Amino acid sequence: MKHPWLPAAVVLCALQAAVPAGSIVRYEKTLRDGKPIKLRVEPVDPADAFRGRFVAILPTLIAPTDSIPGATGIEAWRWRGWAILEPDADGFARVVRVTDVRPEGADALRVRYGGPAWDRVDGEEPRLIGERLVSELDRYYMNERRAPAAEAAYREHASRAKNDAWIAVRLRDGVGVIEGLYVDGRPIEEAARP
Repeated sequence: MKHPWLPAAVVLCALQAAVPAGSIVRYEKTLRDGKPIKLRVEPVDPADAFRGRFVAILPTLIAPTDSIPGATGIEAWRWRGWAILEPDADGFARVVRVTDVRPEGADALRVRYGGPAWDRVDGEEPRLIGERLVSELDRYYMNERRAPAAEAAYREHASRAKNDAWIAVRLRDGVGVIEGLYVDGRPIEEAARP
């Protein structure tokens, strides 16, 4: 008995396996061949810092004021584009320019508009310092057994005023992959050890 649907089923199964495999290959190539960068991260509400096996983080990506190309007012909230990054004096990535078009040969990260960025200093009025950009680099995955100790270390860090948390990222062709989360200059896994 012949099964006329068998070739179609085989092709469908191959396609279903190819999609996640392609994504895995892209991220693994980025980890292997990507340019290393560092991004400062802001503490997220410590009561909700963990969900399952990841740490919720918010990379600090601030673009110059009024730099979102062709978008004003409510239109800016729909903007998606690229942030071109360069290292600052301390070796941390900073946004030097944003663009709608994927830049060739530049260290860039896919981003979306996240609203105005304010500098809040105790006792002073907040001042506008630029435009906040949001990337997909918002979760650091780690071993689930170590999560409770890491959560405590991250919660303690978030309660301090000094922002010394950062992520090591590999960047390749607009794709960023997080290699590690650092708190007080140490990997979060080390900071979470008893």
